[in-house]
Amino acid sequence: MFGELSTGAHNDLLRATDIARSMVVEYGMSDAVGPVNHEGRTRSLFLESNSVPERGAYAEETARTIDAEVRRFVSNAESRAAAILNDHRASLDLIVAHLLDKEVIEGDELRFLIESLKPVGALIEPSKVVN
Repeated sequence: MFGELSTGAHNDLLRATDIARSMVVEYGMSDAVGPVNHEGRTRSLFLESNSVPERGAYAEETARTIDAEVRRFVSNAESRAAAILNDHRASLDLIVAHLLDKEVIEGDELRFLIESLKPVGALIEPSKVVN
């Protein structure tokens, strides 16, 4: 949003990469790799470690394809997140200004801030509009 990268999203990037790798390697959710589980084992979601995952028993070419797919998944997610933030920039700026002033926003207050930015017609439920 500010035209520069920061280290603040380190854990988010780590988790996003881990999820994308699982989608490709474990769940077969990549057209390029195919509906194959290259992990060869299951893991408990509650026993995850922060260590670097070991590479499975597959060819170097498959490893390159997996890496490219993981990169594509994460890059697409980043582009989508940036588009969402850009589409809602006015809301984001209002919330940031409020946080800089008060440091905390409670749920009802956040909902009020977001609702105040919607066009008047968007506040009326479609079923309430009389033709």
